[in-house]
Amino acid sequence: NILEDYQIKNENLQLYKQQYFAEIKGLHIKSYKNNLEECMIFEKLSLEKEPLNKIDKNAIKIMNLNLLIGYIPANETKEVSKIIKNEHKVFLFSVLDLDGYIDASVIIYY
Repeated sequence: NILEDYQIKNENLQLYKQQYFAEIKGLHIKSYKNNLEECMIFEKLSLEKEPLNKIDKNAIKIMNLNLLIGYIPANETKEVSKIIKNEHKVFLFSVLDLDGYIDASVIIYY
């Protein structure tokens, strides 16, 4: 992947000692799925806590610029919250279309 090679070099990812993989939740919502379709594999994303989320006050949203593409799974927000308190970088890792069901994940370097 050319973009992956570029990001590893440009973002100095070799300096990060650990990686964390997380599924992107919420892709059954059409707007999130549409926003994801605008992304390329290994595109840089961001994670933002969403304490005012009505369903889960610990929610962490996954953003591409100002577009919401989904959420970190609820059972992983405690761990991911610890990771994002420190220096980290997030990228789209994979997208699979399984007969209309979209399975996607991010990789967090920290």
